[in-house]
Amino acid sequence: MLAALQGYSPSDMLMPGREGEWCIRDVLVHIAAWLRELTKMVPDLAALGYQRGEPFDPGPDWSRWNAAEIAPYRSLRPEAALAGFATAHARLLEAVSPFDDEALRRPGITRFGQRTSGWQLLLDEAHHEREHAARIALPARPLTLENARCGDRTSAHSSR
Repeated sequence: MLAALQGYSPSDMLMPGREGEWCIRDVLVHIAAWLRELTKMVPDLAALGYQRGEPFDPGPDWSRWNAAEIAPYRSLRPEAALAGFATAHARLLEAVSPFDDEALRRPGITRFGQRTSGWQLLLDEAHHEREHAARIALPARPLTLENARCGDRTSAHSSR
């Protein structure tokens, strides 16, 4: 992910189009949210065989969960989103470091009703990040009045 971000300025990270309506800042917030969830989920599965927490039905495409996790950060500066992403990675590594392979491969049930293991979740997250990084590294779509700034649906000439 960090390699895909090379060359982007903070203002570039607010331009939509890399991930539909999401700008790069939103992608970083989204991934950090998943990393924070995994920081709780993986140790619970390894130690308990289930994830503690409020059950949540994310729906078929996880859009409700994503929207709820991103909404509080829509005005976050891109630099802060990048720092949050890096911090979430470090905390996940710290959270899983006490567990051996056997514990990480122990299957269990998440609060989302999914049967999986911490190991599989870590592999899935690595794949998830690579997919986002590949899309971010692609050439941008042309800027139009409709996609002037992430979160700004008025015009490219609005004052900020």
